[in-house]
Amino acid sequence: MKRPIITFPNSILHQRARSVDKVNDEIRQLIVDLADTMYTEDGVGIAAPQVGVSLRVALIDITDCEGDTGLGLIK
Repeated sequence: MKRPIITFPNSILHQRARSVDKVNDEIRQLIVDLADTMYTEDGVGIAAPQVGVSLRVALIDITDCEGDTGLGLIK
């Protein structure tokens, strides 16, 4: 599910995000939502605080612009 993007100067972007102690279904869903949001917005990377969740979770996709999969999505 695509989530709304939080933009500067929202205070959550200034906070130190919390560590993830355990990967559970809630974190797995967050990762899916982050990927959906990133791809919908035509991005190459996204972090949980950018969707209003103060956790240290980030994704990047290093597929090159010519479609070579490279390493693809890194979680």
